[in-house]
Amino acid sequence: MKYLRHVMSAFALTLLGQTTMAAVVDFEDVSVPGAVILEPTITSGGFQFTGTAATGDVMGVYNDADANVCGGGCVFNGTQSLVLYNDDQTGPFEGVMSRLGGGAFDLLSFHTTTLFPNVPPAGTTLEVIGTLAAGGTVQQTFAFDSIPDNFQSETLTGFTSLSSVLFRSNLQWPVLDNIVVTIPEPGSLVLMSLGLGFVGLGLGRRRNA
Repeated sequence: MKYLRHVMSAFALTLLGQTTMAAVVDFEDVSVPGAVILEPTITSGGFQFTGTAATGDVMGVYNDADANVCGGGCVFNGTQSLVLYNDDQTGPFEGVMSRLGGGAFDLLSFHTTTLFPNVPPAGTTLEVIGTLAAGGTVQQTFAFDSIPDNFQSETLTGFTSLSSVLFRSNLQWPVLDNIVVTIPEPGSLVLMSLGLGFVGLGLGRRRNA
């Protein structure tokens, strides 16, 4: 019976390392009194997005096709979106994503576009560079499509157990939205492992009775 309890404990620990919870960071929880806000750091969905000191970038959230940062109009999907903004209009345009309070996460996919409703110039890309919690990095580069006024969906591979993610683009003021992540659920898994332990104890007592 001791062997059974050890097996069940090992099974619980395995679950502890594998179970995650999916979430979408969509910036709808950001307070935007007008059509747009520009801040050094934006917080949404348990994550923070910070402009890099190297380029002086700030984060913006906008919720209107006529937001005043766009002049002739913004690309708009009907919801709030994040823009990597820089007053001097020079690149690269960068922002770092990390969990509030720290902790690892996986990055699965996101939507992106140009802030302006025109065809992105040829050769404009968005680099996504993930810093692994255990050390090292993983990177993918996405080309902006030739369709104006369009959010495109991008899927990532190997962006697991990250401590942070850098979004970097040579496109002026790239936009991000609907960022899909997974994060660990330690609380519920601890309860699950405790429950399995109690089951093991109960079986042991029944066998000994």
